[in-house]
Amino acid sequence: MPKRHRIPSVTSCLGLSGYRAGQGSRLRLAAACLSVMLLTGCDAITGVFSNKDWREGVEDLDACVERVRAEYHEGVLKLLDSNEKRLPTYTFDITKASFEDITELTVLDQGQEKGSVQVSGFEAPPWKLRRFLEMNVDEKGAFFLGADPDYYRVLGKHIALADVFVEGCKQQRPGMRFLSFTFRKISASDDGGRETNLEDENAR
Repeated sequence: MPKRHRIPSVTSCLGLSGYRAGQGSRLRLAAACLSVMLLTGCDAITGVFSNKDWREGVEDLDACVERVRAEYHEGVLKLLDSNEKRLPTYTFDITKASFEDITELTVLDQGQEKGSVQVSGFEAPPWKLRRFLEMNVDEKGAFFLGADPDYYRVLGKHIALADVFVEGCKQQRPGMRFLSFTFRKISASDDGGRETNLEDENAR
């Protein structure tokens, strides 16, 4: 996250709160305050004048990996430092994704074969979201739409535990943010198995 700086409020800086100097003094004060704001860095100015949602736009790969890793306990990160292979299920926040991108992620029904799962999140009770986040999904994915946040979950390919952060982040699109993952152990029959969350093995 960008470093936050303490800067004067706009009202106090521009003399709109109890300051009674003349117009010339106000202009000089405004110029001085602007100089202070410039010295604090562009991110501070952006913080004052912008309410941009962190999920908007494009996030580069390194920033994504750093953000997601920061959400996990050190013990979990140690467990993930392994070449053991598992089947990952990736969870994304797609609240700010475009309609076109969501459409491209969606797999339509093909005759008797079902496509992506669609779950309505509009005014949904909390248990409905919990059930969605715990359900097994396949490679066609599942959507939880009509709420904020909206979610997309999809089954990935066999992957080493150590590669899960990078692989999940690679699947991001503009307005789409990789949040977390669960794993299915690969059995001899590869029947899907039980979906497990490493949080169960070590606190996040």
